[in-house]
Amino acid sequence: MTHKSPERSEDRIKLIWEFVESKSYDPNLNLHEFADNLYEEVGEVAMTLIDLRYKQAQEGIKKLLV
Repeated sequence: MTHKSPERSEDRIKLIWEFVESKSYDPNLNLHEFADNLYEEVGEVAMTLIDLRYKQAQEGIKKLLV
């Protein structure tokens, strides 16, 4: 486990803010809306793949039982 030095916390905060500023991040962009859409789309793709694999498994099981 690492322990963070309170004396260096100002340095860490400064580095974080420098990084944020270097990316021109604007909290008013509502990026969470894009992320929500992305998670929804990824979920749909995942369910499509699961359904496909399930159908393939069903067909294989039917062949084995015949």
